[in-house]
Amino acid sequence: QYRLFFRYHAPSKVIVFAWVNDDDTKRAYESSDDAYRVFRKMLESGHPPDDWNQLLAEARAEWLRLQRLAAGIAP
Repeated sequence: QYRLFFRYHAPSKVIVFAWVNDDDTKRAYESSDDAYRVFRKMLESGHPPDDWNQLLAEARAEWLRLQRLAAGIAP
């Protein structure tokens, strides 16, 4: 029921996890909150970005945000 969407960049040998669905977006055929439908809408709105450098920059920013959260530091 859970889906992991990722992008792999061969020259740098890096995998970026673009999105992982949660309990609210499990796979449910024909449902408006189906994981594939939600992700398709995200792609149509430009998230995650199609450009590798932009995707990597956003992933790094999110990683830093999560690190601060885990350390108890306000964003």
